[in-house]
Amino acid sequence: MFFVSSLSASNLINDLENIIMNKLNTLTLAIALAASASSNAAITFQFATGAATYGETVVGGFLTGQSGAGFTYKLKATPDSGAVLAKQPQNIGLGVKTGGAGNWYITSGEVINFSLVDSDNNPVAFSLDGFKMGFNTAQQKLEENERVNVEIAGNTYLVGGNALTESNNAQILASDCMDANNCWSSSDTATSFRIVGADGVNGATTSYRLNNVRLTLAPVTAVPVPAAAWLLGSALMGLAVAKRRK
Repeated sequence: MFFVSSLSASNLINDLENIIMNKLNTLTLAIALAASASSNAAITFQFATGAATYGETVVGGFLTGQSGAGFTYKLKATPDSGAVLAKQPQNIGLGVKTGGAGNWYITSGEVINFSLVDSDNNPVAFSLDGFKMGFNTAQQKLEENERVNVEIAGNTYLVGGNALTESNNAQILASDCMDANNCWSSSDTATSFRIVGADGVNGATTSYRLNNVRLTLAPVTAVPVPAAAWLLGSALMGLAVAKRRK
């Protein structure tokens, strides 16, 4: 039979306490870092840079903002069935051609679908900040009487452009919704959205290109503490009580 002195038992308990506390601190820090790094990060995806490509069914935006926790986010643009995409630099951007006919301008009824994924191709939730139209010519931006539907989180929002063609006036934000009381906000979170050309008004024909898209990563849901952490905590409490009884 082996006997352990009270001093040895006390030292053993101290060592176990230190080990458990270190494990708990490491676990807590990892959870906190994962949550803070991947939430509320604003990112912009450019579709008007790099070499021109035509006839694509998937186009990835060039990430110009920040990435969190070492992940690389990718915004995939795809057309609806029967259509293909073009990407051109010099502030021209994305365009759509349906049925192999016509030009690359995006017109009424033509669609670009967007989905955000991480480096492992897992869907990532976000809210939409806005987007920019091409602005080299009037045909590349959304003008005053032209219309586009933004579909996100199960809702559809109608937006219009403006009469100017300068780059700072090619921005499309929630404030451009035709109904000021019905527009997207940070509460509209999703892993995908789409932009659909709509009929213009006052005789205008909707015709535009898409330059960039700006998103904000959705806040991370609180991460439950794993059962193992609770077991470690319970063990630590038990050891502390046992130590005090010595």
